[in-house]
Amino acid sequence: MDGSTRDIGSGKARRAMARTLTLLAGGAAALGVFAATGCYSNYPAIDGARPLNDVNILPSRGATVDAVRWTISRYAGGQTVMVNLPSALKLTNARGIIASIGEGAVGVTRENEGRFPVFHVARVWIRNNRATVDILVPSGFVPGVTAEPWRTITVRLEGGPSKYTVRDVQVWETAIREVPELHYLEEADTTPAPARESFGEIE
Repeated sequence: MDGSTRDIGSGKARRAMARTLTLLAGGAAALGVFAATGCYSNYPAIDGARPLNDVNILPSRGATVDAVRWTISRYAGGQTVMVNLPSALKLTNARGIIASIGEGAVGVTRENEGRFPVFHVARVWIRNNRATVDILVPSGFVPGVTAEPWRTITVRLEGGPSKYTVRDVQVWETAIREVPELHYLEEADTTPAPARESFGEIE
């Protein structure tokens, strides 16, 4: 009987190990595809460029989360901030980004408009395992004197596809990108995200 119990246990252990190896292999394969294929994406889109120009892919979403989270943590002083995300984001992806940012971030809605200061995501570039995100912040949140209403925080990250680490940050005295219009979640695309956008979960 002991032998039978050990065999069953061994079988369970082997099956568990097989499942674990399968998951690890799947994760490694996904990361391999990410690195090997060369993930390039631009927001705003660049006409005629080879990149995907798609903010819905996981690397773009992951970089946005980590860049905005860092910026809010550094400059918002505990205030609730309304994050204006790219208009091309599907509703499910936009909500996922806001939820993943935390730090008191809320989305752009008619109800929130005028109640909270706005941080604009003005650029998201993905270059393989590196990302650059420009965030426009009201000048009053950033130390230093300037007559400009907006300051640009350029956050450079590396890692991906879902989790990035901030490498360095550059603070500009003005808005080096055009201040985007508000992109309301009520007007976001509600069509389901294709499989390639669900490359994993944002951490």
